[in-house]
Amino acid sequence: MLPERPVAYILGTFPQASQTFIAREVRGLTLAGLPLQIFALGRRAPDVLEEADRAWYADVRFAPFFLAPRVLAANVGLALRAPGRYVRTFFTLLALPHRPRILVLRAIALFMTGAWIAHTIERAGGCRQVHAHFALAQTEVAMAVAGLLEVPFSFTAHARDIYATPSALEEKMRAARVVVTCTGYNVSHLRGLCPELPDSHIQLVHHGVDVDAASRIAEQRDVDAGAPPVILAAGRLIDKKGFDTLIDACAVLRERGVSFACRIFGTGPLMTELRRRVEAAGLAGSVDLPGWAPAWQLLDEMGHAAVFAMPSRVAAGGDRDGIPNVVLEAMAAGLPVVATNVSGIPEAVSHETTGLLVEPDDVTVLAGALERVLTDAALSARFGAAARARIREEFTLEVASSRLIALFGSVPAR
Repeated sequence: MLPERPVAYILGTFPQASQTFIAREVRGLTLAGLPLQIFALGRRAPDVLEEADRAWYADVRFAPFFLAPRVLAANVGLALRAPGRYVRTFFTLLALPHRPRILVLRAIALFMTGAWIAHTIERAGGCRQVHAHFALAQTEVAMAVAGLLEVPFSFTAHARDIYATPSALEEKMRAARVVVTCTGYNVSHLRGLCPELPDSHIQLVHHGVDVDAASRIAEQRDVDAGAPPVILAAGRLIDKKGFDTLIDACAVLRERGVSFACRIFGTGPLMTELRRRVEAAGLAGSVDLPGWAPAWQLLDEMGHAAVFAMPSRVAAGGDRDGIPNVVLEAMAAGLPVVATNVSGIPEAVSHETTGLLVEPDDVTVLAGALERVLTDAALSARFGAAARARIREEFTLEVASSRLIALFGSVPAR
């Protein structure tokens, strides 16, 4: 049964091209009938949103600067109406063991922003629960809002916020009513951080993808038999994605005489370095880095590709992928996937069933796996069909939405 009062969602800078999974989650919950109040801490142009998400985007409320007059007025009003609650919540945020300690100063600004959000929610009739995405600033704002309104809060932890830049993660987990995360790999790690918490405190909800849109691509696949088969890859051009390994594997494929073209979509700090790597390997005619592409364009590219590659690694600072959503989209579109066995990827890509898994940074093995799929049409078709079935079983918007609603609906209002 759906809760009557809305769930307040706290997002960071929104929208972001690398976080389409959040927009899709909101879409799924909205379609399922869950009332939401959506707040974001920063604004970006909505051109990265998929068309289906533009309808609810108009309802997103963006937090003002923390020293804006209306924020200050909201803080004064709450302090006067409930001084004990205001002071208690303020010092709860400051007492978190922030790492680095300079983040204590940021916590003051986040608390003031949270007070404005709490005031806004209160004027709209209240909320049942506060939920944040990422265990960073967003969760601290959610803690402030929940404390000021005396309602439970929860958050979804992803990847970077767990492994690369955690700040008071264990304390946030203990304070939350429930912690959600997107991979079983993360569940095991988080339970290990706080073994005293019951297993039910940390819940797995895989991200969902728009299966209908991907299915249309799968059913209308148009691969040019006269052109080299396309290896498709996409993601932020950062170390953890391992695209340098993919480029080196393409060099091995060329040495072996394998026909292919590789397209790596994305933007990021490694763009120049990766393009130089392509030039140095003499692959300018075979490997292309065309930059960022919106979701609809990537889906279209999947309709013409032969295989999707995701050569992820654990970066030097500990950052790593969860399950890249573009992998799920490729599987839903009927593409075989060649990926590394990093983090949660094996939860979606089953070796020798929906694709092939290799160790990270192993150029020769990655090249061999790509060669197998590129040169064996029957194997490729079998992997693609199994991939679509796997997505429909576990990774749809409907499955994700129903699990989240069950968690939100099971939390008693105070």
